[in-house]
Amino acid sequence: PIIDPIRFILTGELPSHFTKREVARTSFINSFGIIIFLICLVYGSIFTTIGDTFFGTGVFILGVVSAIPMVFNRLYKYDISRILYVFVCSFIVFGFSLLLGQGFGIQYFFILIYAFPVFFLKPTEKHLALTLFTYNSLCYIYYEFGDLTILQTVSFTPEMTLAIRLTILLLVMYFSFILFYTNYQILIKNEERLMQTNQELEKAHQIKQEFLATMSHELRTPLNAVVTISSLLDENPEHPDKTTFLKLLKHSSHNLLSIVNDILDFSKLEANKMKLEMTALDIRSTLKKIVETYSSLADEKGLKLVLDVEDEVGKTYKIDEVKLGQIIGNLISNAIKYTSSGEVTVRVEKYKNEGLFDELCFEVIDTGSGISADDLKNIFESFTQIKSVLTRNTGGTGLGLAIVKRLLQLHGSDIGVVSEPGKGSKFYFSLKLKSTNKIKQPENKQFKITDEKSVLLVEDNAVNAMVASKLLQNWGLKIETAVNGQVAVEACQEKHFDVILMDLHMPIMDGFTATKTIRETSGPNKFSPIFALTADVMGENNMEYNKYFDGFITKPIQQEKLQAALMSRLSG
Repeated sequence: PIIDPIRFILTGELPSHFTKREVARTSFINSFGIIIFLICLVYGSIFTTIGDTFFGTGVFILGVVSAIPMVFNRLYKYDISRILYVFVCSFIVFGFSLLLGQGFGIQYFFILIYAFPVFFLKPTEKHLALTLFTYNSLCYIYYEFGDLTILQTVSFTPEMTLAIRLTILLLVMYFSFILFYTNYQILIKNEERLMQTNQELEKAHQIKQEFLATMSHELRTPLNAVVTISSLLDENPEHPDKTTFLKLLKHSSHNLLSIVNDILDFSKLEANKMKLEMTALDIRSTLKKIVETYSSLADEKGLKLVLDVEDEVGKTYKIDEVKLGQIIGNLISNAIKYTSSGEVTVRVEKYKNEGLFDELCFEVIDTGSGISADDLKNIFESFTQIKSVLTRNTGGTGLGLAIVKRLLQLHGSDIGVVSEPGKGSKFYFSLKLKSTNKIKQPENKQFKITDEKSVLLVEDNAVNAMVASKLLQNWGLKIETAVNGQVAVEACQEKHFDVILMDLHMPIMDGFTATKTIRETSGPNKFSPIFALTADVMGENNMEYNKYFDGFITKPIQQEKLQAALMSRLSG
């Protein structure tokens, strides 16, 4: 009750963003102004009363000067106030030295002022600090060696001399304590902040190390299957288990792709480079396809995978099918991972209606191991898994739930979880979706290309070039290859290509430079469609890239996406 009014008098209404150092500085300026003003008022009144009007007036003037920085503080001119303060202090001390002369301890104030730039000036204001140092030094030299009797017009009694000396001594002690104690507190706070930063860095490093260890395990497992099975088939192409081996190869390669996609998706979300692409879809059919994708995974563990959509849920909504699939798919995958028996249920209910929009509540419920209260605090953080010991048993990159959270934030929503160890978990979220009667018709998957269509494949990696060439040849396309951008530019000067597939990262000349050269040269392929082949997750968001390329096909190449890109240019 008592401290708050005092604090208000000393600081006033300070901006909320002020640091403790800035608050302390403002308090120091105001306290100095108030104390010196009161002292000057008292002594000025005394000297005026005893008949020394000149001396009393001089003290009054110094009191008014001491209040100037405080006035600027109250006017919210904090930078002017602190800069003015360091110079006003020297002026006041020098003024008192002229009025009082030597023998009163004024020299201690001169010494104290040398510390002011450290507290009141910013590191970038070195010229002001040098100016103050020079000015204060000149004043101090004059105090020690100059004539200080020019303004002394009164002889002080022993009692008054003692009172003045005690006042100056107490002021020096008070301001020394405030100045050095405040800096000491700031030093302690900086050390605490440094320790906290170090702890956060150590924690981040530990998480990174655990993630790298997890990634090493996750990548090695499917890679081991790929290497081993390919070696067995190489030794015996007609191996009796050839069909099984090929299925395992496909499964392992899909696992690898899933891990890579997790990392790429998370990178996109972290960089805010992912956007929603809403299309009108039948929500029940969409959810059924998503759930069926994980049915075999549930069957392998003997789990029942259930889809329950409430009757009140509409038929058609505008949905980003891919991202909804990622959200629900990650939650289903996570539920299956931590459930050894029972079932996993995907439930959708209509929460409320607002005109054309329905708010749907999605729940993924499992009967698994559950999550402890401590783990619940961290499960949506990047690279986090529930207890590292489970990592080896359940697998995963630890990015799934972090991706879910970011994707929901992209939708303007968030995710919640209710869990009890040993009984299972329920993850839930809501989406505000626009209902519509128009359903996007599925595209004709038939891919017909005549032999007349030609494609230039620019790829420096021989294996990638061979695989892509075989794939394109299966679709009836004529393929020519180039090993780098320079060869591609030369080929584009000689003949026309219906489509150019351009790798971005190549020796001698990269794909972007080659594409820019082709576009800016009046050759036969100036307006040919050029698609970038890239593993760079940020490439398609580069505005300069979009200026020259017709589209982006991410590596590893997925047949459906490559097919869709070619169909958009070659079909008909």
